[in-house]
Amino acid sequence: MGAGPPLVSYLSSDPRYPAVFDRLVERIYSVLPGVPVDHVGSTAVAGLGGRGVLDIAVVSPLADQDQVLAALRQVGFSDSSFAWTKPMLTSSTEYEDDTFPVLAYILAADHPLRTGLLTTRDRLRRDPAEVQRYTAVKQEALAAGHSTPWAYQQAKNPYLRALASGDTADQLKARPV
Repeated sequence: MGAGPPLVSYLSSDPRYPAVFDRLVERIYSVLPGVPVDHVGSTAVAGLGGRGVLDIAVVSPLADQDQVLAALRQVGFSDSSFAWTKPMLTSSTEYEDDTFPVLAYILAADHPLRTGLLTTRDRLRRDPAEVQRYTAVKQEALAAGHSTPWAYQQAKNPYLRALASGDTADQLKARPV
């Protein structure tokens, strides 16, 4: 029987994440010039810790996804063994002698997952209090033993759905963590 997914641990935010993302985009543009690539997830928000994985959304119409996947595989991406949505690829990027893991979601521009990821990212970027609250949600999920990627994500989902839906700060604060 194969090994399960790696356990999640909490890492503090790294100020190099924007530069790592820029390096990653350069690599993607070498095979997909000009394709939209969104930096989403915790590494896209200054001061927000998390798994330390750069989550990206590579925008592709459904009809072009096979070509996009083939191009990304040419520059070191591979299928994720533990994908919770498909297609999802994994890779890593070297920067300043460190290796940064990457998850790439291949999504249409109007895909609800992409919309939710962008909405959540933008809201967190605008509201430092929500960054603090989301940090608490993550740390409490791990303290409660939700350390597999799936369990960790499921523990965070109620908060993330509320944030993406536009709940007010007071509504979010009233939700149990």
